[in-house]
Amino acid sequence: MSALAETANYNARELSSVGSEHLPYKQRVGGSTPSAPTKEEQFSLFLFFCFPLQYKWNCHLTSVARFLLCLHFGSKICLDNPADKRANLMSALCFFVYLDFVHIYWGTSAYIQTSLMSALGFFVYLLNMDKKLVIIPTYNEIENIDKIIKAVFEVGEEYQILVIDDNSPDGTAAAVKALRETHPDRLHLIERPGKLGLGTAYISGFKWALERDYDYIFEMDADFSHDPKDLPRLCNACKNGADMSIGSRYCSGVNVVNWPMGRVMMSYFASVYVRTVLGVKIYDSTAGFICYTRKVLETIDLDAIRMRGYGFQIELKYTAKCLGFKVEEVPVIFINRREGTSKMSGGIFGEAFWGVISLRMRKIHPKA
Repeated sequence: MSALAETANYNARELSSVGSEHLPYKQRVGGSTPSAPTKEEQFSLFLFFCFPLQYKWNCHLTSVARFLLCLHFGSKICLDNPADKRANLMSALCFFVYLDFVHIYWGTSAYIQTSLMSALGFFVYLLNMDKKLVIIPTYNEIENIDKIIKAVFEVGEEYQILVIDDNSPDGTAAAVKALRETHPDRLHLIERPGKLGLGTAYISGFKWALERDYDYIFEMDADFSHDPKDLPRLCNACKNGADMSIGSRYCSGVNVVNWPMGRVMMSYFASVYVRTVLGVKIYDSTAGFICYTRKVLETIDLDAIRMRGYGFQIELKYTAKCLGFKVEEVPVIFINRREGTSKMSGGIFGEAFWGVISLRMRKIHPKA
């Protein structure tokens, strides 16, 4: 037990002492290739596509400049994604060169040319923007909900949030409604009549997301035990080949902060138990910080998921593995909640313990 405690403290201190912005780039993005452009690169793209005075410049010089800038900055955006986005980039490049050719030899207005290029650039940007939804189930999270929503929105404009509230008596849903007035297109709310379980909350959220064509769907807690800054790392793992990525506490040691040692032991050995009984190599099977690609949730028969508490997390990971999906663990630091109260109970633990045995004897089938 002491060795495990020392490992947990060492890993937590080591990782928390180095902010994610100071990590090596490959480790920061959670993959082997760059993910998103920096703010400077985004600003350069904005100037490149939209600067209206470009028509005053010499067209021959700007032809070369446009090509090189688009190749440099556009490739940084598209490198982390499959070939379809690279095809969009190359199509845009070819069209830019064609417009220059038309302008040089047929005298087309450079202002019209630049306007067309700006419109095309914006269109390519829209094509390449993935729809991302972060699902946050809540019950009595009034201390955290405002701060967690703002923290997620600060990660990037492409992230939207769906809060699923189980009729919290502390006014959590009312706080979300107040925030929706300033974020009507990015913040969504489902109100349920009472405490119906973590699993059913996520399943409701998954169905809601699939109906609205989201590309990446995340699970995340409201209490800051999951760092919103890790969302891009999970997403990048999926973009780089995984079908489902897990923010894992145990794939690189024991990375938890401010947890009682008894709970660390229970959580760690619960994952060992699950890994042994189910025979799957997932080091943090009870983790609740996850990114799903759309195809995973479309393939899983969500109505056949039986466990409703934290055992739901185990069942969904096991189901994805049985259906042949690639599941990747991304190391994260788990920090115990500072505000509000934990929802863990003995009944939830019992469901997970016996549910794993039942799950092992069951055959998993994809959605018909």
